Amino acid sequence: MPYLIRVKLDGAVTEQWELSVTRPFIVGRGQDVHGQIADSESSRHHFHIIFKDGKYWVEDKNSRNGTFVNGTRQAAAELKFNDRIRAGETQFFFVEQKRTDMTGATIQLPALDQPAPMGTMVNVRLPKVLKKK
Repeated sequence: MPYLIRVKLDGAVTEQWELSVTRPFIVGRGQDVHGQIADSESSRHHFHIIFKDGKYWVEDKNSRNGTFVNGTRQAAAELKFNDRIRAGETQFFFVEQKRTDMTGATIQLPALDQPAPMGTMVNVRLPKVLKKK
């Protein structure tokens, strides 16, 4: 199952959530969301991630400051593994597997005000991942 991970501005991984194929995953600063963030620049219901047509999508929920995928403001976008999502000043990555040990886990972030060039690989330095048996 894919995961959404939240990272600090220095790249440190702080939280991770498993994404479902059956229900939307809502992110924002509201009390009734699945991924709650304390970010004054984000909306109560900022964006959600849904599974449709065999793919995961991020959709902005009419947020005041927009949802950015790989540095570009998007109303909706198909997600690919290692895509960077920004809501307000909070950074997320859409990843393939859960991190089993987040101690010291970091992700190298591109500049916040620059879109990631097409074909750019995100340098991910994370510890072990859970392997399927």
